[in-house]
Amino acid sequence: MMDMQQILGQARVVVIDDFIANLRLLERVLRQMGIEHVDVFLDPQQGLDHLLSQTWDVLLLDLDMPVLDGFAILGRLKELDRVPPVIVVSALTDIASRHRGLGEGASDYIGKPFDLVELQLKVKNALKLSMANRQLEAQRQTLSHTIDCQTDELGQSYQAVIRALTRTLEFRDTDTGQHVERVGTSAAMLAERLGQSRDYVEHIRLAAMMHDVGKVGIPDQILLKKERLDPGEHEVMKTHAEIGFRILCEAGDTPLVRMASEIALAHHENWDGSGYPRGLRGEAIPLSARITSVSDVYDSLRCGRPYKHCWTAEAARDYLIEQRGRMFQPEIVDAFLTLQADVEAMRTHWLSKHSSIDHETEVDLRSPAA
Repeated sequence: MMDMQQILGQARVVVIDDFIANLRLLERVLRQMGIEHVDVFLDPQQGLDHLLSQTWDVLLLDLDMPVLDGFAILGRLKELDRVPPVIVVSALTDIASRHRGLGEGASDYIGKPFDLVELQLKVKNALKLSMANRQLEAQRQTLSHTIDCQTDELGQSYQAVIRALTRTLEFRDTDTGQHVERVGTSAAMLAERLGQSRDYVEHIRLAAMMHDVGKVGIPDQILLKKERLDPGEHEVMKTHAEIGFRILCEAGDTPLVRMASEIALAHHENWDGSGYPRGLRGEAIPLSARITSVSDVYDSLRCGRPYKHCWTAEAARDYLIEQRGRMFQPEIVDAFLTLQADVEAMRTHWLSKHSSIDHETEVDLRSPAA
């Protein structure tokens, strides 16, 4: 693991701003931090060409620019296989602009005139994430050459990589680790009850754990918010399905990875077509996502969060029944209810091992987690 001085020494930061004074100020601040590789662009088009053709770790981006504005640049960056963190530094500080910038893929937002200490801290945090992603990608490429995924896909090494991937979210959301383990276990139990093959059951046990991996791309101020999200923030949060799908599609083309990617994309689709991101209905939703959705929602209801109490098992059961034929496929709800006692026993085992994770005060009626 590199220390901060090593990260700063190796980092490549790009700045795009059409105002020369801002450009020079940001460049000076970055170099004073110890960042040696700083590329600055007064011309947004030249900056975009550089971003699309060169390796970089963090982008500081103005929004209000002529001809090619920052929103357009964020849109074009989606062409990249992997988009490093983008920090918007803009005088456009109204809520609509902030929501639009974050929704287009920016990882953070700083208003002008900016606070020097805040800028430095956010750049350092973005660089840590960027370098960690780069190391993870290097490890993934190394593993792809050394592991025979066709014959040892469910071996100990491969399972460890999957768990490591899901654990990356714990650095940002301390509830995530135990939740995804429980969702994977209960999804496997449910798949088995539905008569799926042994291979399918073992695949979904691991694939369901990665259902929320796209949350790694959600800004901290939204992911870690202690209150309920407002409508604009909720729209940003919903993008985690597409983000997770893109991340997992890059991980290879094995049955397990294909299942994980379809779960990541479709676990918020609803049986009646009212879900997201694509409004799929009925059996157009992959079976793995339909199974994971029930397991995910049930476990989320049974866990306390800063913005909601833990539901009782009876209240969570009633919610599944209420959403039978709406959010969930009826047959899958029916199968889950026959397993509820076993799922609760599994949860009790987890909570006894990790009592510091889920501090639960049970209540009967609260709105489900977003």
